[in-house]
Amino acid sequence: MGPCALGCSLDQQRPGGHGSACETRRQSHGFRNRTVVDDSILTSIHTNLASLRAQSHLGVNSKAVWRSIERLSTGLRINKAADDPAGLIASEALRGRAVAIAAAIGNCRRADTFIAIAEGALDEVSVLLLDIMGLTLSTANTAALSRKEIDANQLLVDAAVNAINRIANTTTFGGRNILDGSIDYTLSGVGDTLIPIARARVNHAQVPQSSAIPVTIEILTEGKQAEQSWRIRRAFLEAAKTGTSSIELASDIGTHTFNFSTGSFTAADVVQAFNDAEALTGVTATLVPDDQIKFVSNNYGPAASLTIRASQPAGAYWAQSGGFLDAVDGEWVLKVGSNQGIRDLIFGDGETPSNIVTAVNNMAPATGLRAVYEDGEFAFTSEATGPTAWALVQVLPRVYFEDDDSTDVNQAFGGVGTPAGLDWSDYAGFLAAAVTGTSRIEVTGNDGVRVISFDTGVFTPADIVTAVNDVTADTGVTASFAAGTITFSSVGVGSEAFVKIRGFERPQVDWVDQSDFLTASLSSANVIQVNGAHGTRTITFDSAVFTPTDIVNAVNGVTANTGVSASLAGGVITFASDEYGPYESVWIKAMHPIPALTEPIDLTENVGTSTDVTTNGGDGAIAVKTINHNPATVVSGLQMSLDSLDLSVDLTFDDFVGQSVGGKGIEGVYSVFTTFYITGGGMNFQITPDMTIQGRISSGIPSIAPSNLGNPIVGFLSDIVRGASSSLVSGGAGNASEIVDAAIQQVAFLRGELGTIRKYTLEPMIASQQVALENTMAGESAIRDADFAIEMSALTRAKILSQAVSRAMIIANAQPLSILQLLR
Repeated sequence: MGPCALGCSLDQQRPGGHGSACETRRQSHGFRNRTVVDDSILTSIHTNLASLRAQSHLGVNSKAVWRSIERLSTGLRINKAADDPAGLIASEALRGRAVAIAAAIGNCRRADTFIAIAEGALDEVSVLLLDIMGLTLSTANTAALSRKEIDANQLLVDAAVNAINRIANTTTFGGRNILDGSIDYTLSGVGDTLIPIARARVNHAQVPQSSAIPVTIEILTEGKQAEQSWRIRRAFLEAAKTGTSSIELASDIGTHTFNFSTGSFTAADVVQAFNDAEALTGVTATLVPDDQIKFVSNNYGPAASLTIRASQPAGAYWAQSGGFLDAVDGEWVLKVGSNQGIRDLIFGDGETPSNIVTAVNNMAPATGLRAVYEDGEFAFTSEATGPTAWALVQVLPRVYFEDDDSTDVNQAFGGVGTPAGLDWSDYAGFLAAAVTGTSRIEVTGNDGVRVISFDTGVFTPADIVTAVNDVTADTGVTASFAAGTITFSSVGVGSEAFVKIRGFERPQVDWVDQSDFLTASLSSANVIQVNGAHGTRTITFDSAVFTPTDIVNAVNGVTANTGVSASLAGGVITFASDEYGPYESVWIKAMHPIPALTEPIDLTENVGTSTDVTTNGGDGAIAVKTINHNPATVVSGLQMSLDSLDLSVDLTFDDFVGQSVGGKGIEGVYSVFTTFYITGGGMNFQITPDMTIQGRISSGIPSIAPSNLGNPIVGFLSDIVRGASSSLVSGGAGNASEIVDAAIQQVAFLRGELGTIRKYTLEPMIASQQVALENTMAGESAIRDADFAIEMSALTRAKILSQAVSRAMIIANAQPLSILQLLR
């Protein structure tokens, strides 16, 4: 027996030897279910089926050999669509994605290079700005610099500004300028908005191609400056003419104390002084009606503060139209004073305002009150300030003598086990007055009060005792007489028992020296006012020689009207009431009368004031509406910043007028809504394989030319060069430093924006896309690339089968020859 058709050896064909190996080969080559050919066919010469079958298998095996060779030579499992149509579709999709990812990686790397060049140029601009800041601050040290040194600093500043301008116009990438504003965003309608926008700066925005983004601004609440009003009083201004008036003004910028000393100042002068120091305080002042000064901080928001500390003196004002000083014809008194003291200044007729001012100011160390006279008016101001300060100014008559007396009260209390007792031994005058008039006593005890009268008759001490005892039930007081003394006693005993008697004595006053009064009466009218229990009379002594006797006679001439009589003894005039009693009194005033004040003294400011108030501003709020979002943002001062994923915009307003939430309008000045448009521009980088707006980042680089570095509030860098408004040689170092500071912040923000794109967008995108590229190519390789181990195995198998089939064809072709043996 020869080998089987599968090439098995004889041992393998034996029972138990053919075994599983031969069977497995048979099944793997398609013989498992094939019907065994009838042996009679093998004797046919017309049709050699075995050869035909061998030829067929030879073609199949040859094709398998060729396919394996093709795959091994190309390294691809799929070389044409027929190899694997579905695999080809998936492979081409992955190959396209890989190409897109590779392009996106290239875009990111090119964008990174672009930004690196821009950021490098901006770094140089930052260095130049810092140099300019140093020169600006050095120039502010004016006391230590000569004019030539300031000119030299200005020269360096001009050179640095020119260098910044040169960088702005020459920095390029691929032949395209990148810092001259040519790749900034283009805006439409900013100048036409109803809310006054001084500058709009878009940092980044997602703007669809051939489209525009509307940006609608709605005012919610206004940004507030710190502000308050202070009333500048006349006393404050007048005190500055003779002394010092001061006010301390403080804000979040700085503090300054203003002193107004020994000069004539108006409210407008004070306001101008505040505004001249605006750079020190950060506060502007405006004079409004009624001498109110309105202070407003330059800054906005809660951090903006304003403090006014001022103490104003007390004041009094006396207008003079010639009436009083012309009319007064004798001595008169000006009473002046303040917290420090009070003094009476005596003046005569014919006084001038200058004399009065001099006299008041000479007495200032004692009174703390000073005077000035301007425009027909006296102004008196206290040296003390604050709410406890006060000023006193009065015009009074010259008083030569003034005294009064009234009925004395005599009172006694009881003791332990003893009654209250009161003795009266000097009753002769009391009884004598009762002969022709009326004498009364008022008796008061624990039980009540009674007034006892003794009218026009002869009375004795016994009569007084009897009258008191008659009313003991009403008063609780008894009387007794012994050894020339009347004794009043309480009915009760103890510390609560008391006796009170009024009417023991007759009221009187003594005028010792009348010389000043009588001398003054020689040249002007002088008067004596007499007041007693019956009434008041004024007696005039005018332009004649008078004596004390004349005074006594004149007073006694009106006794019936006053109840006061006069007597002269030893040069002393005694004024006494005509009667004794509880209601008797005497009041005498000798003076020089003065005319009525036609212009009364104005005491509206006779009390000082003090101010120590701090106010703060507040942030405003704006709603910014765009296509994808509707955020509210805070307004700090006149500037607003919004930063979101899709839109970053900075706005500077010319004026910021706001309203309360829910209002109908903005105080009738501006509309609630206003809109401008972002129409395009910016630097757009396609950083993802997908051509969508989400796959593109966009950012704008504004011009960094000197005319654009800064802001409309403080000014621009071009304003600090020689000949401009804030140059160093023109004394503008203070404002120049603010401009440079704003420019430094602007460039720093721009560098930060670009740095953010590099660090948090491009670098992560490159890394993630690199991984995506690797995975995509791995997936495409798994589908399309040939597996050399499998293909080598398939090639070996196909070659073996081809050789076996060739041998089988030889056998099959030799089979018909066996028929010739039959013919032989």
